[in-house]
Amino acid sequence: MALTERVASQTVFGGARAGAGAGLVAVNTPSGTASGVVLVSADGTETLLWARNNGKLYRGTRGNFATPESAGTALD
Repeated sequence: MALTERVASQTVFGGARAGAGAGLVAVNTPSGTASGVVLVSADGTETLLWARNNGKLYRGTRGNFATPESAGTALD
């Protein structure tokens, strides 16, 4: 099922006419740095998600993300 486009307060990456195959959002960074995604809950709490060099996904705070290879909690 395709995403319903143009919903108020929603940002959409890509679209039905963006080409064939699965959609993908990529965050590129300078060499030697990690990319992350910030999610904000309804009460304003920020949770960051990032991948470590071991290939596992981690979650934490902005403070954890300052040292992404040694901080955060693994999502198993």
